[in-house]
Parts: sequence; structure tokens; C-alpha cells
Amino acid sequence: MGGLFGSIALTLSGFVLLRSAFGPAKTCDYKESRGRTCGENTICAMHVANQARCLPFATQSNAMASPFRSDVAFACTQGPLAPRGRSHSFATDAYAVDLMPSAEVAEAVVLAPLDGEVHVFDRCEERDASPGARNDSPCGAGYGNHVRIWDDMDLVLLGHLARVTVKEGARVKRGDPIGVAGVSGQAGSRHVHVVVTRLRPGDHIGTILGSVGTKGGVVTKGLFRLEKVDGVAGAVSFDELDCADKPTTWWTAAPSP
Repeated sequence: MGGLFGSIALTLSGFVLLRSAFGPAKTCDYKESRGRTCGENTICAMHVANQARCLPFATQSNAMASPFRSDVAFACTQGPLAPRGRSHSFATDAYAVDLMPSAEVAEAVVLAPLDGEVHVFDRCEERDASPGARNDSPCGAGYGNHVRIWDDMDLVLLGHLARVTVKEGARVKRGDPIGVAGVSGQAGSRHVHVVVTRLRPGDHIGTILGSVGTKGGVVTKGLFRLEKVDGVAGAVSFDELDCADKPTTWWTAAPSP
């Protein structure tokens, strides 16, 4: 079968593949669920505007390193929080976190949280890295200047950088400097937006990386190896970072195990 009918058949077979891999997605009330999971290994997230579905998610097995140096305290701030319970409601950002370095840090260097290949967008001219900087623009698909790191399984995006200090296609190790925290894109105040995704069946990493700000189709609950300022260390899941409008818990990088 060729031409238009062949394209339709291919598209339909791909749709069947996705449905068979994940099962049929049921709708859910995001406001009612406040973003909680619909069931085992699924989460209620916005699929398109004003429509939420129970979608599958993955979980990282190995904790990533802190994206900041050990002498930088930072908080998880999702503000302003929507009445629905979190500011990141869409499917591929459902477990995203906004990490805000302390205002005592004049310029916060951002580190690679894992090993991998770097893909860079650094064309936004919003370069202010100071603690009091403010900005809101659609540059970089809203992520501003951002780095995506691909480790052959997880795709990690770190957004709203004032500048990027690594080159496209470079290989980085966890802890390598990759940029400076800022307010580029739809940042509001200074922070780094971190989101982890994985590919769906049929996704092609080259196609994803060829589009600004594009991520994998499966939202992934990330893990950081962090230490509370009061000294409790360990692997911390993204949904356990005590995110709030006003910072209530401060974290630093934890020593390597």
C-alpha cells in the first residue's frame, strides 16, 4: 500500500503500538485529583488544554547529582502554585521542579546532574543572572536558554539559564559546569527548571533533539542525591522536594555514596 493510504496505515499502526504499549488512556479530573496519580504507575496530567488524562510515568533508578555546587543552598519553588496543586500540569512537565538558588549566591553555576551528550539552545538575550532578576518571554519554547542531556535512557532538560557554557554535542560527566542560572524564557524569578523524560515507542531521539525545548513522551519522576541543610542526606524523589510558593526546605548537594 503506498501514497496517502500507506501513510494513514503507518500512522494507525503507530497509534495501535502506543495504545498496546501503555493501554488506553482514561480521562481524569485534574482539579479534583490535584495532580495525584490515577492508579499504579499513572498520573493525572493535562494532555491538551483543559483536558486531563491518566498517563504512564517512569521512575529513575539512579539518583542524579545536584545541579548546584555543594556550597549553594537551594529550594524547590513551584510558585505561584495553581489551585490544582502544582504549577507544572502538562504531561511531559508533570514531575518538573523549579530549583531556586539562595539570594546570597550572586551567580549560581549549574552542573550536569548525570553523564551524557549535551544539546544546547543559547539564543535568548536575557542574560541577567542576579538574584533579583525578573523576566517572562516565550524564547526557547518558554524554557529560555536550556541544555538537554541524553544518556541513552533519560533526557534531562535544565532551563532558564542566563548563559550556557558547554558546546553542542559535547560529552559531559556529572558535576561538570554547563551554565549559569538565570531568568531566560518564562522564568519569572531566577531558578533552574529541571524535567526528566523518556522516549515512547516510536519516538526518535534525533527528531526530538532537532526541535527547541522538545522532550520525550513519557514523564519521569527524577531522583536527586541531596542533603537537607540540617544534614539529612540521601536520594530524594522529585515529588518529595517540599516544593512550595515560599521556600520551606533548603537543600545542598549530598556527598557521593
